[in-house]
Amino acid sequence: MVQLGQEGLKPSQNKKVVNTLKTSNVVDVTSKQCVDVLSGHRKQHRGKDLYGLIKHFQDKTLLDNDQYFVLDLSDDGYPRNIFWADGRSRDAYTKFIDVVVFDVTYMTNKFKMPFAPFTGVNHHGQSILFGGVLLENEKEEIF
Repeated sequence: MVQLGQEGLKPSQNKKVVNTLKTSNVVDVTSKQCVDVLSGHRKQHRGKDLYGLIKHFQDKTLLDNDQYFVLDLSDDGYPRNIFWADGRSRDAYTKFIDVVVFDVTYMTNKFKMPFAPFTGVNHHGQSILFGGVLLENEKEEIF
């Protein structure tokens, strides 16, 4: 069963679903109640996404000794910047270092962090990925 808010439904959409499915003797749910429930749910699961990301990178490192990742965490433990590159991308970088593009125009994930791929061009004129980074913001000091 899908929990409320798990699939990205807005509180007003959740309200409609809950009110449609409720029994007749239950009072209608308000959008504010849905917001409160979703907010509590998010607070309860805060940090689990980061744990899952770290676990993913650790698992990849077991399969790829050249996998590299680093996390820059804020004082309260939230990610500020996350960089990663797998072994194949790192190898491609050593061969095709002539052109490197750092593109911060990709925007954003659900955490409002800009994604910036490091890309280059191989000997066939094809774009290749050297690595990626999620940035806290696009301020000069981050770069």
